[in-house]
Amino acid sequence: MVKKLLEIFKRRQYISKEQRKHAEFDLRKELEEASYKTFHKFKERGYGNVEVLFEKISETKIKSNIEKSHKNKALNSFPLSKSILKNVLIRLREFEEKKDFLKPNITLPILSSKLNTNSKYLSKTINLHKKKSFTQYINDLRIEYLINRLNTDKKFTNYTIKAIAEEIGFNTANAFSKAFFKKIGKYPSDFIKDLES
Repeated sequence: MVKKLLEIFKRRQYISKEQRKHAEFDLRKELEEASYKTFHKFKERGYGNVEVLFEKISETKIKSNIEKSHKNKALNSFPLSKSILKNVLIRLREFEEKKDFLKPNITLPILSSKLNTNSKYLSKTINLHKKKSFTQYINDLRIEYLINRLNTDKKFTNYTIKAIAEEIGFNTANAFSKAFFKKIGKYPSDFIKDLES
């Protein structure tokens, strides 16, 4: 039964909302039954204090659901009018075209001030339209710029990792390497070696 439900979820874009609701309900029911059976098997076999273990798992799940709920409520807690959204998006595009993201120490309050908006509007616009956090948005812009520059300016491949990091706005080589790896899946030094070969 669980395998069938998982298959439905893999194809969820092809099924109706009603089918999805039924599948979610069935999956929850199956998982609850499976965890109930597991709980009693553990208890029968004498695996220590099983109640405490399952209680901790339940608490963690409840806390996680509450945190997700609060995060979603916070995102939707204030309306963002179409005109405000449009203005913020236009200013963000200008910010990207001017390559102001290469400046070090860009923070949400500093950028929102430069774009003549407030931090909440800017943050919500980036979250909703770029589908990323502010930090990830800035880091991704920097890394995309770097990749283009590495492909067009061969001299740039001779820079040290620290020099490249400073050139594109990162405060430390370590922060740059982590952000690069997160986006590309390789460290900058490995990426540059691959370009040179």
